[in-house]
This record gives sequence, structure tokens and C-alpha cells, in this order.
Amino acid sequence: MASAQPSILILEWLKYLNLKNQLTEKEKDEGALCLKLVLEGKVYEHIKDNSSYLANMDYTKMKKNILTSLNSKINSSELSKEIKMIFPSFISWINTIKTSKGHEAVSHLGQSSEANIFVEVYKGLPDDIFSLIIHDCILTTKDNTPMVKTLLMNRVKELYKGVVKEETNLDNLFKIDKVSKDMPDYYNSSVK
Repeated sequence: MASAQPSILILEWLKYLNLKNQLTEKEKDEGALCLKLVLEGKVYEHIKDNSSYLANMDYTKMKKNILTSLNSKINSSELSKEIKMIFPSFISWINTIKTSKGHEAVSHLGQSSEANIFVEVYKGLPDDIFSLIIHDCILTTKDNTPMVKTLLMNRVKELYKGVVKEETNLDNLFKIDKVSKDMPDYYNSSVK
């Protein structure tokens, strides 16, 4: 799943917004932007492009810093301030969770939502196919990759029904990567 943890948290926030009776124009605009970024698989890219703190940071370190900021106690670090400027309503929602339930509740929400997607799809896979689950990824053979990706996309549409429309294309939300150059192609695929 592209930008899995922030994407899942954003989907949870959009689900929360969907239940609210009235949204401000800022919430509507930010919600539309966030949904677009999730569907394009460009959450991290958008944050990096709009952050002077992250501008020249390598991808792995940038990703770690963003996840740390989202999951840590409410703080006033330069990065936290920038992310709040980029996504003010989303971060206010995250901070409300941290204030009312403790900062650990954010990672618990992300992890349980991720499991609700990946573990449930994995459990439903046929017993006679090769598959392994690793966090936000299901390893399988090349032949089974389209089926696994379709099941993951359907699961997201099911869980986020009011947020993601049935006809929405989720191709960019889930990436297919080759696992190893040393294995024959028919053994070598994962849906992430």
C-alpha cells in the first residue's frame, strides 16, 4: 500500500468526516486533497514537496520522520508544525485522538486498520496459493498478484464505503514490486 500508515490514517479521518453533519469549506477542500493524494499514492511526496524541513532528506529518513511525528506525543517540532500547516484539519483530528486517548492510540488505530485490510484479505486467500503477509504487503507469485491486488482494492472500498466510491480506481494505492532479482519471475511478486 502506497504511504500505508499516513494513507490509512487519512482514510480513517475521511470516514470520521463522512459521519459529521456539517463540514467547513476548509475540511471539504482538505478532505478532497487528501483523498486525491491517497488514491494517487502520493501522500509522502506531497508532504515532502510542501516542507522545507524535508526538502533534501532521503526517502527512508523522511518517511521515518513523518511517521514519528504522526505517532508521537503532541509536539512543536519544525516538522510537526509543517505537517499541521499542510493538513491542518487532519492533524487537529490526530491531536484530538492523542489528547483524549493518548498518543499511542494513533498508532493503534493505524495498525488495526492496516490489519483489517491486509490480514482479512490474506485470511481469505485460497489455501493452495503461495502467499505471505508482511505488514502492508502480501507476497505471492506473479500469477496470483492481480487477484491479490483486486482483493485488497475491494477490501478498501468495503471498509471505506462512504469515502471511496465503488467505481474509484485504486490502482495507484497498491503497488506491485518485484521481491528478488534472483528468483524466476513466476515466483517473484508482491502487492504492497
